[in-house]
This record gives sequence, C-alpha cells and structure tokens, in this order.
Amino acid sequence: SGNIDIVIDVSVCDSTLILLVKDNGCGIEETRLQEIRDGLERRVDWMKNSVGLANVHQRIRTAFGSEYGLVIDSRPSGTVIQLRLPAMF
Repeated sequence: SGNIDIVIDVSVCDSTLILLVKDNGCGIEETRLQEIRDGLERRVDWMKNSVGLANVHQRIRTAFGSEYGLVIDSRPSGTVIQLRLPAMF
C-alpha cells in the first residue's frame, strides 16, 4: 500500500480561524461518516466509549456559537476535518 500523507492548513477568513487536517487515505464509508456527523450533534449510544470529537465540538459551540466547531467530510480520496474557531488576536 502507498504512503498516507497528512496535511495541516491554518487560515483566517472573516474573523474565523480555520484549521484543516487532510489525509489522502481511503476515506470513511458513507454510513460510518453519517454516524460520526450525527454523533457530533447529539451523543448517540455508539459514541459512549468514544466521546472525544463530540466533546470538543459541543464545547466549542457552547463557548462560541453554532457557526463554530468541527466539520468532517470524507471521500474515497481522503478525509478532511475542519475546526472553526473565532480568531481572537
């Protein structure tokens, strides 16, 4: 199998800090991706042993509002996790 590359990109757009973590792996199967996305919005049973992403997402939203938090997208060519925070400087 080939190498998996991970790229981290940081930018600021309209007073929002955007941190992107991208890989070029095989992606996340669509059903599993939807489970992960659903788990970010509300803690579901399968996440009781894996609450890290949901915990981070909910804490960011509680502190800064619903326009911030985590967004996860995946295709067969890789996965992208976007973390959005208010730019405070």
